Amino acid sequence: MVGRPSTIDFTSKRQPSRWFSRAFRCTMGQLMQAIGKGSDPAISGHDNLNHAAIEATRRSAAVGRAVALDEIILG
Repeated sequence: MVGRPSTIDFTSKRQPSRWFSRAFRCTMGQLMQAIGKGSDPAISGHDNLNHAAIEATRRSAAVGRAVALDEIILG
């Protein structure tokens, strides 16, 4: 590996959330293992796209109009 490991820092007025760093570390660790082994990650881009489609459908029903995936993905 060239360089140094990536890190993430965040600031909050509330008590820092312990689950976030564990969840992020586990997900990224599994992704790095999959890349190293040349296998598919446990959570894929397709999984994330499916989640965005479901959220767009839910919001569409709530607001009474079509909600585009870009509104979900790009915020």
